[in-house]
Amino acid sequence: MKSLISNKEFYRRHNQELEKYLIFKNTLHLINKNSANKVSPQGNIIEYIDLDENLSEQLRNLEDNKFELIILSDIIEIYDDIFDVFQTFETLLTPQGSLLVTSINTKWKLPLKLMEFLKLKQKTSQFSYIHNKKIENISLGAGYDLVATRTRQLFPFKLFLIGNFINKFLEIILFNFDLGIRTYILFRKNTKTEQQLKKNYYCSC
Repeated sequence: MKSLISNKEFYRRHNQELEKYLIFKNTLHLINKNSANKVSPQGNIIEYIDLDENLSEQLRNLEDNKFELIILSDIIEIYDDIFDVFQTFETLLTPQGSLLVTSINTKWKLPLKLMEFLKLKQKTSQFSYIHNKKIENISLGAGYDLVATRTRQLFPFKLFLIGNFINKFLEIILFNFDLGIRTYILFRKNTKTEQQLKKNYYCSC
C-alpha cells in the first residue's frame, strides 16, 4: 500500500537548511547511501556511507584532508557506537573544525511510528531515534563542545501554496519548545585540553 504522505517536501526543506551552514571553504558531507535520492550533495567533498560497513575504512581515502565542517545526514541515528563516530572525525577536522549532526527529534518518535503504522508515511528502517541529550553527552566525552542546537519543520507538507507559510508560522511561535521534526546540532572540536597540556609543559620548564 502506498503511503499518503511523501517525504519529498521534508527533504527539500532539509536541503535548504543545510545550505545555511555552507559558509566554510572546505566542507565534507557524509550521506547515508539509502538517502542518496533525498539529500542534496552539498559541500566540497561528498561521500555516500554504507552503514553496514566500517566507517573509518570508508573514509580512509580522506586521511590526508582537513575540513572546516563535516555534515552528517541520516547517519548518527543509526550507528550503534556514536562515540566511535565522533572520534573518527577528530583527525579529519581542522583545530577549530565543526561537526553538524542532523537527526530526527525524539519528541516525534511516537507520532512518526503511528503514521508509519497507519500507512500515512513511508516506513523508515533502522532509525533508533537517539535522544539529543545523549548525543551531546557522548560528544563531550569525545572532545567536542556544543555550539548550537535548533529544530526545524513542524508542518512538513506542501499543501498547495500554504504549507511553507504554515510551517514558518509554527516554527516562529513555537521556537523555544524545540518541536521541529529535524534537529540540527553543531559541535566544535574542544582544544582546551590540548592548550592546558601545553601550558603545564611550559610552566614545568
